[in-house]
Amino acid sequence: MSYLGGIALVMVAATLTGSALHHVVTWRRFHADIAAQRVLPPVSVWPVAAGATLIELGLGAVLVSLAIGAVDGGALRRTAPLLSAALFAVYAAYSTVLVRFRPGVPCGCGSSARPVSLWTALRAAVLCGVSLAAVGASGLAEMTVAESAAVTALALVSAGAIWTVPDAFHVPGWRGTADKYAELRG
Repeated sequence: MSYLGGIALVMVAATLTGSALHHVVTWRRFHADIAAQRVLPPVSVWPVAAGATLIELGLGAVLVSLAIGAVDGGALRRTAPLLSAALFAVYAAYSTVLVRFRPGVPCGCGSSARPVSLWTALRAAVLCGVSLAAVGASGLAEMTVAESAAVTALALVSAGAIWTVPDAFHVPGWRGTADKYAELRG
């Protein structure tokens, strides 16, 4: 039994579920942030925002079910974390593109007006790696009560910590990495 795999499983489940629920609660803000990024044609902003939210919610629900032992994992223990890793890899790549070509646009991953940054991309990349660590992980039902409590606590603290990384390193007034890079090059 791998405690790290269990921590990774719970951490990714909590992150995806929390993110999806946050998007639902702050739907107008999330939609406005995606529109403000000016990457998608206006007609596709709503379907893409809804699709991303539904994918996060679906993957989060499956991962929560795996974590608590509500479903027998089988191939799902490998597939769901791999799909989560793919989603986070897309988020990391998209964030990197935004930082480079649309500096200063809102992130879309929180309720603040914080612009997307390389920290946003790094967080997604780390969550991609954490998702890969969750592949085939045992659920909490296979642990003792003390073990599952410790794993859950560590996973939730880790999820909360990584969620705050972009805010913790945000420098007000700095429009983005691409502008800073251009400024440094002169």
